Parts: sequence; structure tokens; C-alpha cells
Amino acid sequence: MIPAKASAQGDIRLPIGVEVEEVNRKIKEIVDSIEGLSYHIFRQYEPNWSDINHEIFACTAENVKYITGDERVNTVRVGASDARHYRISKEVSAVNCGLNAYNLGGPDEYIEVEELIDLAKIHTLSAFDYLSK
Repeated sequence: MIPAKASAQGDIRLPIGVEVEEVNRKIKEIVDSIEGLSYHIFRQYEPNWSDINHEIFACTAENVKYITGDERVNTVRVGASDARHYRISKEVSAVNCGLNAYNLGGPDEYIEVEELIDLAKIHTLSAFDYLSK
């Protein structure tokens, strides 16, 4: 059986180096090639990132080491954290430092309470160190 109507939603996270316009052109090309198909873009913004040499990264790394004893690992995450608001509208560098999320995005996703407490300490100390310089 073929339904009279169907809908779908997509979430495309753009990596550094890919522009919104490039993705929009490709979506339009695909949609226009299929009769009766339409789309609507609800939200979009260009990929954004902070310079890894910014001092907020060093403050955070020092506090990760101090609280957990572990060296930090720098990665680029393709996602949509609230840090983008600082980078886009305020031109303020921002770093994401988070928890190990088990089953991330899946059923029974959880975190460890001890890690949450450590993260609160890391964020507090990093904010203090950065803002007091």
C-alpha cells in the first residue's frame, strides 16, 4: 500500500569547511528531482568553532587534570551545543567539556553521578580561573 501523504524530518550537522548554501543547493537538487516532494528548513547556521589556542582551552585542560587526574583530549564535535550562541552572536570563544554519556542518544542513556560532580567542579574552577586573569 502507498500512503496518500507522508512526512519526515532530518537533522544535518555541518562539519567545519562545509557551508550552509552548499547543503541547501544539494537538498533542493534532490527534492526538485522527485515529483510531489517539498521541504522546509526550520533552522540553519554555519559551522562554528573556537581557536584551540584560546586561553579558555588551557584553563579547562588544567582543571580537567586537577579534578580527574586525566589529560584532556581535544576533539571537534559536529553538533549543536549552546556554545554556538556565544561564538556566533557574541564572538566569545567557548569550549565544551562534558561527561561520558553512556548509550548516547539511545534508550537508557545515562551518566555517572560522580562524573557530574567532577564536571561541576571543572566548570566552576575554569570559569574562576579564566575570569580572574
